[in-house]
Amino acid sequence: EVTNLWHSYGKHYALSNINFSVPRASITAVVGPNGAGKSTLFKCLMGLESPIMGAISIDGTDVIGDPRAIYGKIAYLAEDIGIYDDLTIKQSLHYAASLHLMSKEDASQSIYKLTTALAITDRLDVKLSALSKGLKQSVAIAQAIIHNPSVILLDEPSSGLDPEARHRVISLFGQLQGNGATLLISTHVLSEIESYCSDILIIKDGRLLK
Repeated sequence: EVTNLWHSYGKHYALSNINFSVPRASITAVVGPNGAGKSTLFKCLMGLESPIMGAISIDGTDVIGDPRAIYGKIAYLAEDIGIYDDLTIKQSLHYAASLHLMSKEDASQSIYKLTTALAITDRLDVKLSALSKGLKQSVAIAQAIIHNPSVILLDEPSSGLDPEARHRVISLFGQLQGNGATLLISTHVLSEIESYCSDILIIKDGRLLK
């Protein structure tokens, strides 16, 4: 739940009086033109940016007052994906799991489920430097949600994906929602929204239109 949220970069207001609530186990599309404030909103929800005013509550946690308390429950895929080209897919995903203090058994199970859903099990020993942009994006998505988070923020997750990979990712979204996760997805691919989103937020010039 977001209440009266304001954020600025200098004299420019990136977010102006944003108010909304998102139902549990829903998929919400966050749409708007470049520079509308979508990425800034996600960073505020993650506790990576400090707004100048307002309140953010996620799963009962005050994100602004105690941002670290939400990290174990939340996942964030930035538009500029963070991957390590010198690691293989398997190494990259195990490293991501270790950051969340997952046991080796839990990590292996999660890696198997995600790589199967994304159809990349046959490339586990391939270095990320050898992958296409679309495959790197699939790995980045798996990295972000390796710890089975209850809240998932994805900034342009279908970027670089071919139609088959995009279909697999959308199917994965449905599986995550079915398991009780709440997803917010920033996207420019408006034609797909109806196929997997239950709600929509429209942002323009830092203001929420809907």
